[in-house]
Amino acid sequence: MADLLIADDHPIFLAGLRSFLQAHGHHVVAQVGTASEAIRTLKSIKPDVLMVDFHMPDGGGLQVLTHVREAGIELPVIFLSVGIDGKNILDALRLGVNGLVLKNNEPQSLVECIDAVTRGEDWFESAMIEALIAYQQRPDTRAGDIESCLRQLSGREREIAVCAASAARNREIAQKFDITEGTVKVHLYHIYRKLGISSRGELMLMLAGISKT
Repeated sequence: MADLLIADDHPIFLAGLRSFLQAHGHHVVAQVGTASEAIRTLKSIKPDVLMVDFHMPDGGGLQVLTHVREAGIELPVIFLSVGIDGKNILDALRLGVNGLVLKNNEPQSLVECIDAVTRGEDWFESAMIEALIAYQQRPDTRAGDIESCLRQLSGREREIAVCAASAARNREIAQKFDITEGTVKVHLYHIYRKLGISSRGELMLMLAGISKT
């Protein structure tokens, strides 16, 4: 179970979301309707996860995430959105967002995302990663630099890195290569260490110009 702070400016959506999450064992400790309220509320409560609507009238997700990271507040942040373009996804990843979930997806996706980020993992919708890849595949993409990064990895590490950067879950990667999820985590540990990064989000940023295999 996770204690959640939710920021969204749609009251009906908020009410339904709260009921759904509590039915799945989570506890909504506070819900607010603006970015400024979210920032204010974080001064008085310490949730396990912060969930923020990307688009809100007074700034939305990026404003809240910027405040959280600059203040050194260590908690997972999940963005909810009906749609987000590649540039904004790139900005969110650079700021250290932990999860990206589309509001029109199956509700279970949000439960999976919360479970993942509370375990210390990142979780991203494949559609959003496709948007990021499309944005990064511009004529000025530095493919040579990307290939240089990948040459540091073994063949299996490269395969797993590309899968992970395309938003494949550890379970899906394990099934694809007929290995255990524990082995996937070990490979990811070595990939992160060799590339000098610490999260799947950073891996996505580094390899976003590579077509999925």
